[in-house]
Amino acid sequence: MRLAALWTDSYPVAKFWFIWSDKLGLPEYPTVYITLNCMPNTFAHASKWTHFLASRAEFPAGERLLAAFHIGKVTRLCECGCNSFDIEVPDGAVAPLAQPGDSGGSVFELEFRTTEEQGTLEFIVLVGSNGHLAGIEVDYCANSYPVPDEIILMEPPYHVRASASLAI
Repeated sequence: MRLAALWTDSYPVAKFWFIWSDKLGLPEYPTVYITLNCMPNTFAHASKWTHFLASRAEFPAGERLLAAFHIGKVTRLCECGCNSFDIEVPDGAVAPLAQPGDSGGSVFELEFRTTEEQGTLEFIVLVGSNGHLAGIEVDYCANSYPVPDEIILMEPPYHVRASASLAI
């Protein structure tokens, strides 16, 4: 078995490990394991981004978003390097963010360019079929890289989309 490590100068937080072996009958192409050394996602990140979205004029239901976040329980903090999280909000505890329907999904999207060359920060607000907040996706460069510890957004956002089902 051969083991090789490649350190990339263009993105120093990523370690790429290539492991392959002819003896194990693996295909010619190596199996790729990727480990990212980035600041772990925390409840503080979830709170920061929720408050940021709620404060934006582009988001028409800021008070409902905050109420759902404060009454809900964060059930998952993504560990891939993004700042996304899932949350469960009890039925009837607060007014839903969107009209209940057959399925949940995205009800709001907000995207910014950053001061980093080609950098973007994207937010997607998700609801469940009951209309309650189900999570917020926070991705850097379409989730190609971890969200940087410090990020400067360029105003105004270059993409805003609000679903017609968003309760206003």
